Amino acid sequence: MSGKKHMHYLSQMISRNFTAKDGPRTFLQYDPATRELKPRNIDRLFSRYKPWGQEFEDFLGGNTYENKLAPLLKELVRFPFKRTFIYKRDCIEEPQFNAEIITEEDKRKLLSKLLFQTVLFQRSGEKPQPEVESFLSNLISSDFDPGLHILLVEINPRFNYPPLILTDTMAFLFICPDNNEKPIGHVGFMFPISEKRFLLWVSQRNDYTYFCAKYRDINYLNLCRIEQNDKKCVIALAKSKYNEIYLKSLIRESALFSSHETVQIRTEREWM
Repeated sequence: MSGKKHMHYLSQMISRNFTAKDGPRTFLQYDPATRELKPRNIDRLFSRYKPWGQEFEDFLGGNTYENKLAPLLKELVRFPFKRTFIYKRDCIEEPQFNAEIITEEDKRKLLSKLLFQTVLFQRSGEKPQPEVESFLSNLISSDFDPGLHILLVEINPRFNYPPLILTDTMAFLFICPDNNEKPIGHVGFMFPISEKRFLLWVSQRNDYTYFCAKYRDINYLNLCRIEQNDKKCVIALAKSKYNEIYLKSLIRESALFSSHETVQIRTEREWM
């Protein structure tokens, strides 16, 4: 593979699923460091100039990782949900969320490697270090399975909910209450794979109900994701008139936003 100058810490295989099928690959990207909202081609979206060596870049794009994960993500984005209905005495309602449990072991292990994406972002701010990149290659190649339930979740597309935004770290950590009344609870993970779909890693199946109740306001969910990054994350959406209006509103709102959580999780944005 020929040497590349700009390398993606958030793969294009993820970003592509946030655009319309066969649509343009132009995004609107907001960088809080410059406070600018600018168009950005997918080739430069969430990328940096040679953040690691070519060998590690070839590994990420090779058959061992992205070439296996990309078709699986496309399959999940297009998965035909059987949407349920809630029959009430005077009306019929559709739920906001629909979910399917992913049970195939090979898919579970492959998808769980998405949780390492934040590490790629953290690493991208450093100079190339072959020994560190070798460690990361072994980590991503490992038979990794966090032992959690994985759910594919759809936000009902029949209704006008805000889109899930792209962020430079993507993975969102949240705390679920424990049934045995422990003071803190346990952690779950959420990872968007399109504007209307996301993956959820939970240890208890009722954690899904908890997540959907707490984050039923998708705008609130996007704000919490920005807050978890100390409001320093680069964010983006596919370029459209609606998305531009929404991003501008989200940017204004995020400046003063606080979730007021008793226990807050923060994403470390520097390589440790």
